[in-house]
Amino acid sequence: MPTAATRKQNAEGWKKTLTAHLYQNVTLDLLSCPALKLASKPGESEGDFQARVAQTLREKRDVEVAKLKTKYAPKLQTLNDQVRRAQEKVEREKAQAGQQKMQTALNVGATILGALMGRRMASASNLGRATSTLRSASKIGKEADDVARAGESVAVLEERLKALEQQFEQESTALQGQFEPGAVEITKAQVRPRKSDIMIGQVGLCWTPWKKGADGLVEPA
Repeated sequence: MPTAATRKQNAEGWKKTLTAHLYQNVTLDLLSCPALKLASKPGESEGDFQARVAQTLREKRDVEVAKLKTKYAPKLQTLNDQVRRAQEKVEREKAQAGQQKMQTALNVGATILGALMGRRMASASNLGRATSTLRSASKIGKEADDVARAGESVAVLEERLKALEQQFEQESTALQGQFEPGAVEITKAQVRPRKSDIMIGQVGLCWTPWKKGADGLVEPA
């Protein structure tokens, strides 16, 4: 046995040597994602850590998309309601215009029929019917204008709704892109032990049997 191994006081020196070796050469390799404040656990593989990062990103993305939907929901609902009411107004205006055309046609028919039946064109009833027919005819143009204006209002509101929906889609797409796995950086760091954390227990001397083979090489016995 080496002479140094027989001196008990040398064990303390060996402890210091071993401590220095651990401090200088033994490191713990860890992965980290600074953007998410995540670090891999000792023994966790790189694939497992990346899967954990991807899961965290999905959860954060879902939260942010939900916030975005909450932000846009009232505006979208308001515009949808306005479009619906405007469309209903168009239908009402069309119905009124149709009724006015029908009434005018009836008045014209009654006026012509009265003349054909031999009544004098200048009679009070014929003049009154003709005047009523003229008024009805003038209302047809007004009703048509009302229908056109109502249609323009629908078109304007639908354009606003389409623009708002496109804005939401663009923000949603951009937001989701921020939470793609490739959008965050994963770094690798070496963690060294602190000397104060290195604890060396009992130092012992262990002998294992070896033998020399016919070729002169030694191997465990």
